[in-house]
Amino acid sequence: SALKANSLDTLLVLCMAIKQSGETDAVSMDRLISRVLLELIREGIKTKEDIIRVDFVHFLQKLVEDCGQLSGRLKDLVFLVNKEQPEVDFFENSRHVQLHRRARALVRLAGQIKENPELFTEKNLLQLLLPLGTCYLMDPAYTKQSDLVEKAISFLGTVCSVLSWQTYESYIKYYLGLFKKENVNQKQLVKITIAILNAFHFPLDISGLEEQAELTDREKEKRRRIHNTVNSALLPRLTNMLAGKAKTKAAAIAGTEASGLESDDELILRVPLAVPVVKILQLNSAAIVEQHIPGIIAKIASFLKSKALEIRESARTTLNTIMEMLGPRFIKFVIQDISGVLTRGYQVHVLTFTVHSVLHNLMEKGQLKSGDLDTSVSSLASLALQEMFGVTAEEKEVKKITGKLLEAKNTKSYDTLQITAKYISSQHILNLVQPFADKLKEFSTFKNISKIKECLRNIALGLLANESLDPMMTIMFIYALLTDNFNLVNNKPVLKKEEKVPVVQKPDSYLIAPEPKRGGSVAKHTSASSNYVIQEFGLNLLYFLLKRNEIDSKSEEHCARCEPFFPILLGFLDSAHASVIAVTLRCFIWFVKLPLESRTDDNLLELTNKVFALLKRYGGGTDCKGENQDLVLMASKLLVVLIRHVKLTQIKDDQLKVVFEYVIIDVMDPMKQTTAFGMLNAVLSRKLVHADLHGLMMKLAEMIIQTNYDRIRQAARSALMNYVTHYELKAKLGEVLDFFVAQLSYEIEEGRLAAAHTLTLLFKSISGKLNKHVEYLFVSMAPHLSNAESEDSRNAIAKAITTLLTVIDADKAANLLSSTMKWFQSENSSAQVMLATRLINVFVDALGLNILKSDMKLILKKLVVMMKSSDALVIQVLVLLQKMVRSDESNSILKNSEILDGLQTCLLHPHAWIRLLASQLLGLYLTASGKDLGLKWLTSSQTLKSVILDSFEQLKQSDSVTSELSVQVTKNLVALTKLITDIKSDDADEDSLSLEYTLKRAVKLGNNELVSTPQIVTHRTLVFNYIAAVALQMAPQIKDLLSIILTPLLREISDPSKTNAELKSHAQEVLDLVKSKFVDDETFTKTLLDVQLMLTRKRGERNAKRKQNLIKNPELAAKRKLNRAEAKKAKKMRQS
Repeated sequence: SALKANSLDTLLVLCMAIKQSGETDAVSMDRLISRVLLELIREGIKTKEDIIRVDFVHFLQKLVEDCGQLSGRLKDLVFLVNKEQPEVDFFENSRHVQLHRRARALVRLAGQIKENPELFTEKNLLQLLLPLGTCYLMDPAYTKQSDLVEKAISFLGTVCSVLSWQTYESYIKYYLGLFKKENVNQKQLVKITIAILNAFHFPLDISGLEEQAELTDREKEKRRRIHNTVNSALLPRLTNMLAGKAKTKAAAIAGTEASGLESDDELILRVPLAVPVVKILQLNSAAIVEQHIPGIIAKIASFLKSKALEIRESARTTLNTIMEMLGPRFIKFVIQDISGVLTRGYQVHVLTFTVHSVLHNLMEKGQLKSGDLDTSVSSLASLALQEMFGVTAEEKEVKKITGKLLEAKNTKSYDTLQITAKYISSQHILNLVQPFADKLKEFSTFKNISKIKECLRNIALGLLANESLDPMMTIMFIYALLTDNFNLVNNKPVLKKEEKVPVVQKPDSYLIAPEPKRGGSVAKHTSASSNYVIQEFGLNLLYFLLKRNEIDSKSEEHCARCEPFFPILLGFLDSAHASVIAVTLRCFIWFVKLPLESRTDDNLLELTNKVFALLKRYGGGTDCKGENQDLVLMASKLLVVLIRHVKLTQIKDDQLKVVFEYVIIDVMDPMKQTTAFGMLNAVLSRKLVHADLHGLMMKLAEMIIQTNYDRIRQAARSALMNYVTHYELKAKLGEVLDFFVAQLSYEIEEGRLAAAHTLTLLFKSISGKLNKHVEYLFVSMAPHLSNAESEDSRNAIAKAITTLLTVIDADKAANLLSSTMKWFQSENSSAQVMLATRLINVFVDALGLNILKSDMKLILKKLVVMMKSSDALVIQVLVLLQKMVRSDESNSILKNSEILDGLQTCLLHPHAWIRLLASQLLGLYLTASGKDLGLKWLTSSQTLKSVILDSFEQLKQSDSVTSELSVQVTKNLVALTKLITDIKSDDADEDSLSLEYTLKRAVKLGNNELVSTPQIVTHRTLVFNYIAAVALQMAPQIKDLLSIILTPLLREISDPSKTNAELKSHAQEVLDLVKSKFVDDETFTKTLLDVQLMLTRKRGERNAKRKQNLIKNPELAAKRKLNRAEAKKAKKMRQS
């Protein structure tokens, strides 16, 4: 209102008047400010109406600005005002209309108080600053402003952290008293109380107080008073509130005063109060902490009994937080307390779930270390047994229970046992295992035994993760476990009660037989049916120790501890349980590598015999699954280790035969292939000899050819290479070579390729043993170069022959070449000539051109004749010529005029392969001509023109831009064009060879395509590529011929149709490239404009002529119009 506004203006003006008066009478003005104005402001900022409160804040801001130096109470508030930067002015932000600015102001002020707790006097904090934050608390108007409320609570906690005890006590008592009055803001009230309790900063430990000489009697008395108040009044009051015994106003109205308890909705809000209570307790002595903690834990445990999931979750979270503060020392007390409260029904599920949650949280926070759970081992084991074998286990199988109760869905005891084993000391392993061993004696069903096995497995995993686990003590424990020194396996004898037999037994005198009893005879049960579980646990633990290198093979102490295990493990190989045998075999895989005295010849022989007996008993087929499959796999791996690493191992012939039988069967099983090949390679590495070994290797050779799996083929080939390399085969080597040579005619191409590749590897591996077989191999393999169906097969065979030629003696190679030359000179059989040509190719690849030096003239003469024969021969001739030219450093072949003339005739051969090979050979000549001035073939203008025209004709026959032929011909044309400038033509007519003539021929090729088949762009694209290459390499020479090359480019770019967008883009790129070669050149710009004008003029003339024809010959025009309409209609029909 106007009156309110005028009043505020008057107060603001009053501040200036007080400042002026203070210059003459500072004492009176100070008294006015402190006794009158600040008291009014104090009352004004406490009002609930925001409009009034912000006016009083404004008045306080103005008073601090103008009179901050007059009053002592205002001096520490001066730095909160900032006229230059209003965004950091505390008072300006505290009355800002945007609430987030107020929250930021509170956060900034709280940070300043934390940095300097003595920044403000306690009086100013309580009367002028704290009300600016607490005004938002417990106010329904700010319920939805959660961020502002949170910041205000945090600000209150910060202020309480610097208050004196009397003031702090009054505040905590005030807000605790609100619990009885407030019902709506219970959640906010709990947060406020937690913030105040977290700000508790007074010492409570009075033990040894009298000995602290630096403290005065008054300070000691103050500490005693604080200690008594907190422990006798504050903490009991907090614990009662935590338990829900405080009577609220709503509870009294609802009639629950008699019970003194509150509803679940209020209880869930108070659970977090336990955290600050524990923090305060920790400030006391250890004795007081231990005295009060069980009660708080019991209160939280009572919350865990609630059927409301939210309360249980809140209680569990609070318990985890408390345990983080208390540490693992109180784990035993927590388990005992909550176990005493959660005793029946769904509470047992909650109990096991909560214990796991506490342990897992402490582990995640890194607060657990080895030995922390020693005192809790028996309790945790009992909880696990209760969850898995009590009523709780049956309830977990009922879907209605697991669906409604979160804690019943999963079994947490397995993970709990693993955590327990991870953080116990070595002395308590038996205490953890024994309860499960005792329970195991009661069971005979597969289900219960499987649960015990899983428990022991998790214990083993936990023990292996235990950093303080002593390997030697663990080995001793395992030994005692396996030898049953702990009496965990055998039952104590139970004395049967003697049945009382009556002295006189009445005879049966009835005619009707007695009624049969129900149920029949009870199945007999013996502990032997489950004893193996403990043995398997011990063996698994031993295996994990060996696998993780906990046992050092170089340590004499470690090896001495392992000595007694060898005969014990041998005994376990006779167990009736496959799982025990499998784990024993795993242990033996590591044990046989240790330097033990017990690893004698006799023991190794016994072990080997037992392994073979196990393979015979359990590995009868390839379909074994489960434990049997694991056993067979481990037996095979152990056998590999025995053969490969243990030189003392003795293998008999009949045992080797068993090994070979298993290899043949197992290599076809994907699950056993690795082990089978490993076993075979172990045998080969020891060079063990057996009559069946060669037959096995020949079967592997067949597998190399026949299998469809590359992995099997590679493994079989590796084994065969090992066999051929390390064994002295003598005549058997020929059998191996004969087999693979014969497979070059295999019906499936993969087999032929495998045979050729294997021969290549064989030639490399046994190069010194091939001299006896060279002629046979060469003669047998050579025909396949012509007879093979695919090019891949021919290349693979050629590679094999090349390898053969490189590893044999020079004399042998010369003899083979002599035989090849006889075939090459054959006049009657073209097939022999073609085969010889292919073989000469192979000789050049393998041994170079020098090997043909003596026969070079004969070969070239024959090649000239062959270039006029069948297409197949011509192809082989050109391939051979390419290889010879690449290897000929003297370029003598390129100086042979007959060869070059034959090359030119092949440029326009009907066969595409021949044209490509000829173009490639021409490219080799053009490359060599730039280095060797002795090449005179293209120095004649007529010859050069002829070759250029032939190349353009080749380009005209191209049907793809990216084909190998198109690319090669374009390269040749560019190189030929560069030669034109070096030749002076005698003819002066326009058809004489010149750069202009060549460019016009290229442009004409593109124009012909544009006129005849405008929808095809192959020739134009190739011509543009040619123009780009010429511009890059011959820019100065084409300066006067720009109009020729710019015309087709600009025509394509200016084409209004959008049918050839890709070609248009390509033409633009070529034009930009040509332009880059003539930067700042007026000739290029002038030529470009002239060509554009010329194209525009011609296009206009064609349009005018077309319109004139419509008038001169209307019938023809009408006919063309009808034809266009029909074509358009037909196109639409095709598209639909």
